[in-house]
Amino acid sequence: MVNKHLNFLDIANVGCFLCGMAAIGFPISPRIKRIAPFFLAGPISGPLLAGVVLNFRNGRPVLGSLYAILLAEITIYLPLITAKLGLQVL
Repeated sequence: MVNKHLNFLDIANVGCFLCGMAAIGFPISPRIKRIAPFFLAGPISGPLLAGVVLNFRNGRPVLGSLYAILLAEITIYLPLITAKLGLQVL
């Protein structure tokens, strides 16, 4: 699925967003093209998911596992912390 999105970003017929960004002087770097599909998962969990996938793909399973543990902790504890802070406000 990730490769499908990466190939979509490399198509010569770019979309309106990329044309607009290039037109105002913001070139799209290869790093953004590589990480952009992961932001579909969200602004916090997206980069963590990218860390898991890219580190396992590049042969760094320990670092990928650490990213996976952090992703699991944030997925579980962030709603709990948000709920607790919300109840303290009431």
